[in-house]
Amino acid sequence: MKIGIISNGDVCTALLYFLKQNRADVHLFLEKSRDKQEGVMHACHAMQIPLTHAADQSLYDWVSTLAPDIIFVVGYGQRIKIAAFPSIPQGVYNVHFGKLPEYRGPSPVFWQMKNGEPTIGVTIHKLVPKLDAGAIVWQKEIQNEPHFTYIYVNAVLSNAFLEGVVYILQNLLTGKTLSETVQDETRAHYDARPALKDIVIDWETMSAMEIRNLIRACNSWNMGAATLYEGMEVKILDADCGSAIHDSAPGTILTLNEQMHVACRNNEILFINILNLDGSIVPAKNAALFGFIKQKQFKGINQLQTT
Repeated sequence: MKIGIISNGDVCTALLYFLKQNRADVHLFLEKSRDKQEGVMHACHAMQIPLTHAADQSLYDWVSTLAPDIIFVVGYGQRIKIAAFPSIPQGVYNVHFGKLPEYRGPSPVFWQMKNGEPTIGVTIHKLVPKLDAGAIVWQKEIQNEPHFTYIYVNAVLSNAFLEGVVYILQNLLTGKTLSETVQDETRAHYDARPALKDIVIDWETMSAMEIRNLIRACNSWNMGAATLYEGMEVKILDADCGSAIHDSAPGTILTLNEQMHVACRNNEILFINILNLDGSIVPAKNAALFGFIKQKQFKGINQLQTT
């Protein structure tokens, strides 16, 4: 069976290693992308996997020339016109790092983490013209652990979906029919890529847990969740949350010790561990050396505009 992989970078590296170790006839099409590609390019060279780059041939010409038996799309950033493909005998499947149909769109890991979902999903579905709407053939959920960050979850899911690929290939190679679940459109929701408003802390409305969830969802692709201190952008890279009685406005710095304690709504506290100051990673215990002062206040963009 000739297997085609369409991807934008290193997210497919584990899949390539797995398929090659099992002596699969695998070929990769790599999209032009700002995502990391060094790992996957090295893997293709080391394992002698045929690699075609979008700079050298169009996706549709590659598919027509290769004539694969099956295609897996893993982390591809462009809309694929499936109707322009020739017939693919065993089908075209998309690997989506989110629960479906609830988390359609290009950034499902961010939204699952920001929303504080107890579990994070990975889904393999048939590729159809409508984005992320094809019938589901395999799905799995992992616990959203407190130490998880955006970048770590992507690494975990990059290995977790191999189980689904094995399931699909084993069924097809043994002549079994894959079970397909049509997505319930009444539960479907699409989220766009995060905009500025989605990565900024709103101290007035967000709970300490919601702020912590946002911080984890922004680490490390955005190098933290954004806020303002004395008119300067600050990003928070790591924090915990808890509660203590206080009468301070949300965003107020309460203490500067090993952690920076910041007041939140409803007697909640954000315990900041690490800050990002214009690219400099600063442990909270050193925050006073960088101009942070007790009783000063972090603010969101909306708060700054009204002062």
